[in-house]
Amino acid sequence: MHSSSKHTVKYITVIFIFQLANIFSINAQKNHLKVHEFWKTNKEKTLIDLNELLIYTPKNSFSSLNNPLPNLSDEVYSDLTEIGIFIEINSTEKFYPLNIIQYHQVINDWVETTPISITYCPLSSSLNVFKRELITNNIRSTVSLFPSGMVRKGNIILADQNTESYWQQMTGKALVGEYANCRLEKIPFLILTYKNFKKAYPHGLIIKKPLNTQYQYEKNFFAPLDLFPLQIHSSTSYSTKKPIGKTAQELVLSLNINDSLFTFPYEYIKQKKCINKVLAGNYITIFWQEFFSDHPSKKTIYQGFPAVYSSFIDGERLIFQKKDSIFIDKQTLSKWTFLGKCYSGFHKGKKLKKVISTSSLSITANNFKEKFIELKH
Repeated sequence: MHSSSKHTVKYITVIFIFQLANIFSINAQKNHLKVHEFWKTNKEKTLIDLNELLIYTPKNSFSSLNNPLPNLSDEVYSDLTEIGIFIEINSTEKFYPLNIIQYHQVINDWVETTPISITYCPLSSSLNVFKRELITNNIRSTVSLFPSGMVRKGNIILADQNTESYWQQMTGKALVGEYANCRLEKIPFLILTYKNFKKAYPHGLIIKKPLNTQYQYEKNFFAPLDLFPLQIHSSTSYSTKKPIGKTAQELVLSLNINDSLFTFPYEYIKQKKCINKVLAGNYITIFWQEFFSDHPSKKTIYQGFPAVYSSFIDGERLIFQKKDSIFIDKQTLSKWTFLGKCYSGFHKGKKLKKVISTSSLSITANNFKEKFIELKH
């Protein structure tokens, strides 16, 4: 069989596995104890009823990508519209292509001395980056996460290699096992194109696509919500309140500030292009960058990307507006990029501080809101 045929078969198989989600979910509910007997998880330590966990794929159906090598080639991707996750820690900038993240659901890596896990939920389109380091009983430990094949409230459950505790991908909180009630620290990130990353950071690192793999990385894995049964997106603890966005399937941006959740629909940010808010006493600005790709293999749910920053700099609050592709603060008329860097004006050379945010479907944000502040947009 030709290599391209193998890739096609693998791609179809991935979709087929997700289409069988309903079958696995129903079988899982017949005998939860049998489902969990394949795990070494300490189920005596749990914050939830195990009946809340549904099975959408068997264990080990997906494997995490661990410690990917950087690609040192000058020409890494021919398609400059490649979407990825941009992470910056200290003086190191790294770009992780979204289509690699989507297939593995978890990438465990290091940025300088910081261990991180980039996580993606195909059911809710939720992206989160965590610092995979814990301090328990005065002992510092590093965890490596992987997809468990389980779902709760329409969002995947992750597990760690050491104790196989169950972690919620949306929150980074351990729900069952030795690490129950521990929470991983979130790390700010941006979604952007490879072109914009290389323009801003020509010497930035891009991870290398793994060799000898059956995954068809050149295609963005996009699984429409209607592939999944309704019960995967609901549970006994699902809120019956109206969705945060106009529909349950709408992409929204969520900010957790001082234990309060603030949510903005992508469509609203797209219309405004630039938003200035005071949220729980914090000065926040949200930039929007348009995106469009008509390439048939680059089907994506993204029509643009938000970036969230603190607008408080040098003891002053800045109010921003967008003109064409440039962000300008009204106080000094300095010019800023989507990446929060000032390249012209009084603040030239300065950078805005990123604010941690999460992108997901509206129904998922609704499921995990603890203290929700409904904004009057």
